[in-house]
Amino acid sequence: MVKSRGSSLTCTSLARRPRVLAIDVEVRGGKPIYGYTLGDDVNITSDVRDIAGVDFDIAVTYNGWSFDVKYLPMYRNSRYALYTDDGVKPLMDLYVFVESGFKSSLGIQEEASKLYDVAIQLGIHRSLGIGEAELLRLKSLQSRVDQLTTSELTTYLGLDVLITHQLAMRWLPVLQALGAITGSNPMVINQVAESASPGHLAEALIHKYLQFNGIILQDRRREMDYEAGDKTRARSYGLFRNVGEYDFSAMYPSLYTQDNVDPINIRECQSGFPVRTTKGTKRVCFEPGGLVHKVLSSLYRARKVTKALKATYGDAPDQAVKILVNSAYGVFGKSGIGMVNEWVAAYIAQKTQAIFDDLWQRYQPIYGDTDSMYIQLDGRDADKLLMEINDYLHRAYGPLMEMKLEEVWDVVYIPRSKAGGAAEKTYIKMRGDELVIKGGALKPRDLPRGLRYGAYRDWVRALLLGDARLDDLISKFISGASLEDLFIEYSISFRDLLYTHEGSQIRTIDRSRFPALAYLAVASGREALIDLRARTINAKPIDLDAFVDVLYLPIETQGETKAFAFLINNEPVIARVSIQFDQKQGKILTKVANLVRASREDIEKLSIKAIRESGLFSHIA
Repeated sequence: MVKSRGSSLTCTSLARRPRVLAIDVEVRGGKPIYGYTLGDDVNITSDVRDIAGVDFDIAVTYNGWSFDVKYLPMYRNSRYALYTDDGVKPLMDLYVFVESGFKSSLGIQEEASKLYDVAIQLGIHRSLGIGEAELLRLKSLQSRVDQLTTSELTTYLGLDVLITHQLAMRWLPVLQALGAITGSNPMVINQVAESASPGHLAEALIHKYLQFNGIILQDRRREMDYEAGDKTRARSYGLFRNVGEYDFSAMYPSLYTQDNVDPINIRECQSGFPVRTTKGTKRVCFEPGGLVHKVLSSLYRARKVTKALKATYGDAPDQAVKILVNSAYGVFGKSGIGMVNEWVAAYIAQKTQAIFDDLWQRYQPIYGDTDSMYIQLDGRDADKLLMEINDYLHRAYGPLMEMKLEEVWDVVYIPRSKAGGAAEKTYIKMRGDELVIKGGALKPRDLPRGLRYGAYRDWVRALLLGDARLDDLISKFISGASLEDLFIEYSISFRDLLYTHEGSQIRTIDRSRFPALAYLAVASGREALIDLRARTINAKPIDLDAFVDVLYLPIETQGETKAFAFLINNEPVIARVSIQFDQKQGKILTKVANLVRASREDIEKLSIKAIRESGLFSHIA
């Protein structure tokens, strides 16, 4: 236990790295267990007063504002601050950034927000000396916290806080830089990310500059709609080799800087670009020297400077400016109240769409997404192709419009959609050991736990490279897996199972809730009557923050009666359960219609079926 005394937090200081305390809480047998670290030694304790005695500047959690705060010494019931022996200290939640518009600028590419998935995307596990498969194995310990030995709990909880600390040390410098630019601090930016977009920070900068120059630009709601275009498309599905990924170098910022885009200095002109809204079509131009344009162009120029200074000052200043410069264009077309100008928003969206459409036809990429294109090289030199593209862009669209070669991928796989065409916003790309899996349909959540927390990424690599057959991989996995690892793991709190994020009761029961609701009937003996208004199950109060942890395999999920295999007390069973929802009464009745024991052979067959029908491997196979 380390205790000391020190100075209070200075959030906007870039001169000293703050002392960061990473915290994670697990509940075992109804009692909280705390893991925490300042980045070196990890401490595990059951006494929250130990945390209050640590000297730190800022505390960080991962999903702490929703869960951990219930077990921490909070300041006046605020989820944003801790009360410590040294006074009140800010408590940040890094999970919020992963679920916000900040994520891509912080390095998150995949649609996966769990802590260990984020660690893999950012390579944090490698800096901790842990392999990918081992990391996923340790992740699986969470589902059986109550059964872990003291050594296992220490390992699991300790790794959680080490990853959280590493994540904080990567992101806090970026947030500090953002704070220095916007006159705020990381805590404020964390709260912005909780409920708003990065564009709000850019919008605040513009308002400040206008007010400094004696101008008030009135906020309002959008009064008309416009065609925003479609910059996400795939030419065909399939496996493509030797693919160049070409990204625009700040597509939107380059356009609004080069074309003097400004909501104050916009005018109609015969030579202008035609802009279409629901109130008609206008050809618009922008007079130079606009005050809003001065802010936008200064952010663009700042990005050029921070890029050049990366070797001296690191990535943080450049990432901070990137967040502002890439989000600024969105403020003009936002759906809420703000600095709305539909003609400006339509100009940016429609002109960049015209550029995208032109390049799509000219260079025949296999896939395009917003400001990037994936072009199969077919023996062409990637750098020479880049020079050709940029030469054309400069001549056709102006000197600031250009692309960069982001990467040359060994393999890009675009799956087939349910409609039969190429899926959009869903792909896998691979280069050496680097593997990026993009798209909710390819998430591993519907894989058996032994595969999900094991070698599924290695399977993807092997299948895409043609080094293995799915049948052989499945056979080897099934023969070596424990009974528990053959089941799909599903964990959800009663709050998320039965209520919306706003706190009202659910209106419908979607497929994702079926396993947990069916399990409650089986675990209760025969049936579970859930009263959403009284917040009871079989007349007993519900702890909304308790979790329903289920190991299941789907058999039949159509109709009123659902069939699942469950593992209960290490015994496999097959249950048919009816699920009835009376929305007016606010009651859900789940009732076991039939329950039989299952053999290992039964479970193996269902597990094989689950793998074959999973979003990930059904596409690849």
